[in-house]
Amino acid sequence: MDILIVLVCFAALAVASIMDLITREVADWLNFSLIASGIGINLILSIYFLDKNYILNSVFGLIFSVAIGYLMFYTGQWGGGDSKMIMGLGALIGLSLSWDAMLLKFYANILFAGAFYGLFWVFVLAFVHWKKIIKEVAKIYRGKMFRIIRVALGSMIILFLVVILLTPVYIINSEMKIAFYVLLATLFMMQHMWAFVKAIEKSAMIKLTPIGLLTEGDWIVKDVVIDGKRICGPKDLGIEKQQIDELVKLKNEGKIKKILVKNGIPFIPSFLLAFIYTIIFKNIFLISRLLL
Repeated sequence: MDILIVLVCFAALAVASIMDLITREVADWLNFSLIASGIGINLILSIYFLDKNYILNSVFGLIFSVAIGYLMFYTGQWGGGDSKMIMGLGALIGLSLSWDAMLLKFYANILFAGAFYGLFWVFVLAFVHWKKIIKEVAKIYRGKMFRIIRVALGSMIILFLVVILLTPVYIINSEMKIAFYVLLATLFMMQHMWAFVKAIEKSAMIKLTPIGLLTEGDWIVKDVVIDGKRICGPKDLGIEKQQIDELVKLKNEGKIKKILVKNGIPFIPSFLLAFIYTIIFKNIFLISRLLL
């Protein structure tokens, strides 16, 4: 990869990470500038080296990244800023028609970096808000939904346990039974993990936000209905400027002051970590660990 592209990607990710950590959003000017820079730099490289692959790879990278960005956004995994950043990085790095393409390695490493980074944030939030979380977990345990999950999961575990215990050794040997026991224990713990994650979400990630502090892309927790008209809600996958303007108008009329907003984890820093790893080691994290 050209050193200029590496430096531009690193600088953009560093600036975007700071923005994301402080404001929980990445400015559109940075993302759109990154897309324009990707196309522009690769076009210049194609002309300078008389090699059309630079610009073709940039276009392929942008198209592929647009697909990834839209997929992650409309499945609720990323915010709009995260998705646009990926599009810019795709245009810069480019996608060569090879399984060894750097862009594919980078995206694969984002999955692993995101998993570890997300786990880190969960523990940070749990540490900061532990008193609220303990109270919220107790409420969830007393709730109807948890009772349904506990009964359904408990019945399934008992059924599988009976089947495993009654199955002859020549069908399921001792090692396989141990593996099944570990799996059943994991399933048992999942109900408590679900309660823990929901408690963190309610205690630390959902806040009553004044209308004046809303920004495009904020995730609205519940449908906002004023005078029988739905203004916005969770199905929107991020509030739009037109909806914010309408809410501001209603606020000025004294009809609404605050709404519930879910603050997601700032994920751009995990992109930076994945990029650094990919540039240094030039491989996919999981594959390199399995080969050691």
